[in-house]
Amino acid sequence: MKTFMVIPFLSGVAVGNHAKLSHQCQCQLEVGLGLKIGELSRASGASPRSLRYYEELGLITSVRQPNGYRDYDEATVGLVSTIKSLLELGFPMTLIERVLPCTGDAGPLEGECSGILARVAEIRDEMDDKARRLLEARDALTAFLSQQVS
Repeated sequence: MKTFMVIPFLSGVAVGNHAKLSHQCQCQLEVGLGLKIGELSRASGASPRSLRYYEELGLITSVRQPNGYRDYDEATVGLVSTIKSLLELGFPMTLIERVLPCTGDAGPLEGECSGILARVAEIRDEMDDKARRLLEARDALTAFLSQQVS
């Protein structure tokens, strides 16, 4: 979210002891560069504490303003959403730290990401197996309940 401050500005030329006003304009000065931590928290659903932790780990970055406030790029909302999704899927933070560089706009890095992607494939396969077992358990419960009602 960018904030602009309108500043009146007079421009002119000094001739001897007299100043001649040539024109008046209003210039805009950009005050904020990005999202503050509270805005990023609301946009991403991650707590400010989590955001500070992600930054401590180097997963996200901010620009520190002279007043100490953090400014985050708007693209950080998507990155935080990816981190949250991976956490919800059960990925450990140590693996997320290794996976994130492989998900960037540049695409996977050839040598560094192949082993990581193999681990992600294992996790996916484990999730498929758990989902299959949950469906079987649900079907067994449904069959049991339908026998009890009859």
